Amino acid sequence: MNKVYIFNYFKISVKMKTSVLCFIFILTANLVLFGQKKKNQPATAAVKQDISKVNLALTARCYGDSIVLRWGYKEAFAFRTLNKAGFILERLSLDKNNKVLETSFQKLTPEPIKPWTLEKWKTQDLKKDKYAAVAAQALYGKSFAVTEELSEVEAMQNMADDAILRHSFSLLAADISPLAANGLGLRFVDKNIEPDKKYIYRIYSLYEKTFFTTDTAQFVIAVKDKYVPFPPAGLNVVEGDMEIILNWPEDKNFTAYYIEKSVDGGKSFKKLNDEPLIKISTEKALPGMTYYDSLQANYKPCLYRIAGISAFGDISPWSETINAMGRDRTPPDAPVIKEVKCTEDGKVKITWNINRIDPDLIGYFIGTSDNVDGPFRPLNRKPLPKNARTYTDDNPLKEGGRYYVVVSADTAKNVQQSMPSYVFVSDNVPPSKPVGLTGKIDTSGLAKISWPKGKENDLQGYRIYYSNQADGTFMALSGTFQDTAFTDTVSLNTLNKYIYYKVVAVDYNFNNSPYSDALQLEIPDKVPPVPPVFKEYFVTDSSVYLQWYLSSSTDVEKQVLSRKEQDKDWVILTDFDAATTSFTDKDVAKNKMYEYSICAIDDAKLKSPSSAAVKVKVYDTGIRDKITGFNAEPSQDSKSVRLLWTPVRNKDCSILIYRSFNSDEMKMYASVKATEKEFSDFSLPEKGTYKYSIRAVYKDGGKSLMTEIKEVVMK
Repeated sequence: MNKVYIFNYFKISVKMKTSVLCFIFILTANLVLFGQKKKNQPATAAVKQDISKVNLALTARCYGDSIVLRWGYKEAFAFRTLNKAGFILERLSLDKNNKVLETSFQKLTPEPIKPWTLEKWKTQDLKKDKYAAVAAQALYGKSFAVTEELSEVEAMQNMADDAILRHSFSLLAADISPLAANGLGLRFVDKNIEPDKKYIYRIYSLYEKTFFTTDTAQFVIAVKDKYVPFPPAGLNVVEGDMEIILNWPEDKNFTAYYIEKSVDGGKSFKKLNDEPLIKISTEKALPGMTYYDSLQANYKPCLYRIAGISAFGDISPWSETINAMGRDRTPPDAPVIKEVKCTEDGKVKITWNINRIDPDLIGYFIGTSDNVDGPFRPLNRKPLPKNARTYTDDNPLKEGGRYYVVVSADTAKNVQQSMPSYVFVSDNVPPSKPVGLTGKIDTSGLAKISWPKGKENDLQGYRIYYSNQADGTFMALSGTFQDTAFTDTVSLNTLNKYIYYKVVAVDYNFNNSPYSDALQLEIPDKVPPVPPVFKEYFVTDSSVYLQWYLSSSTDVEKQVLSRKEQDKDWVILTDFDAATTSFTDKDVAKNKMYEYSICAIDDAKLKSPSSAAVKVKVYDTGIRDKITGFNAEPSQDSKSVRLLWTPVRNKDCSILIYRSFNSDEMKMYASVKATEKEFSDFSLPEKGTYKYSIRAVYKDGGKSLMTEIKEVVMK
């Protein structure tokens, strides 16, 4: 076996654009950095490692009737030394309750485990296992690096490179081939196992620790934890032009992979890689593992699946299949714009050409933008015919520079854009008047106004104007802005009931639209109305007449009159509508003091302060209401006169009876209590005409008016 044969495998791996995932070691660090180092740069300088210690790693897998153990190390400088010294593999047994069954670890081999001798390698059929051949070459090949005329320094560098390659390819071969792992002294099969037991394995080197130290690696495994094969997961595809890219996540359980493909819907599969797919580069166009499959034609469906190879040489079940096919990713030729010009009627005409019409060309799209870098707004939703060479923009954005592009598109939705072409468009046409204004003012004074956006393509934005009167002068409230909503802050400390807004649209040529119709918004009322003011008043002994000026506020809904008697609280006397200006209070008592005040309440239920109070006193004339129902009638025997009247309500008085005879003057004749309602006059000394009248005399000095005189003729 020669070194050329070995490096052919290295070249095959590179061609497959994959990566090395080698057992539990970071093989890629050695292998990749070696491959990427600059000329004449030592590999040992590229790989930073501690040369004072070697760290062993051990793993195991149970197959039911046996336990397979694998070990290794990542320090390339110790490759020859440790191979020469060999390894001791020992085991300690435990029962299912983790009770130790032996007094100490037991050796599993009578002699140290070392790589096979060259004579034993020669007994193997290495043509059937190419990775075993790689392992043999790494152990006993004369050279594992490029040979040429080298200086002394370069020769030392080459020796370091040789050690790295031998170690790296040994670990790779051991991961893929159990035969290679056995021959390298990195694998052991323990068939002396029992069910329901657990084993602790440990391995260490017999190297005497002259230049470096080695540690001891251990691994615990139960016989019941039998290995269950499982397929790789996460297979994805990228459908390229005449190419399929397979991609899946790296999995520490697998060192290499096989890929299969079916072109008959899954009836049969063909392996795409005779050599296992490994990773030899850290360059990641896509994360994880990647495989590129070149195709003969696009749009032919096929199925893919992968299987993983573990560090124990096990090949996993096949993954789930995934559908894929190549797709046309090649865009058509780009159009070339010949001319873009403004027509007399204000339109823009675009003319173009194209060098080659691809068979799958479906037509063209026209785009426009105010920026040379786009984005470009499409002007046609359906593609123009493939033989079209002109397009007219009937509604270009007015005034200013515009860029146009022509885009060719094919049946696979691939597109190719022309270079942008510039044209300047003039504009003297203002936007339409904004319509549909709506809004509201909340209780905090925020006025929110909105309106539909205008349909003009060259609409730059809007300006807001306001006034406190519908027919007043509207003042600018904002500069030009692009939104179709505006928020204003309105003072609530105002007597104005409404505020008015108008909107003006502005295009990019600063043409202003007519004012919108005024939007009237009601201002939430937070200011109480101005109170009414008493104008004059009149007082009699039985009433108080009040007259006032109305509130100057325009939103008054009603007026409330309150009264306060002496030494009592204010009470509401009555209320009126907003137009009433006078009231007569007849529910008063003589010789009493009264105070009156009036306030206004507006339509927001806000109450004005009370007016200045009017203070009056109802005076007493001494005249009281006369007694009613008075009558006089002779008795049936004509010996007396009976007087009748309606009882008085105020009992704090006496009833005085007046009488005259014939032409005599009326004189007080008798007195009865206020509780009485009749009187009989038996003192009639003579025949003739008797006249009667009565009145009430009160303790406060007041007197009622005399009743009408009643005559009685006695015969």
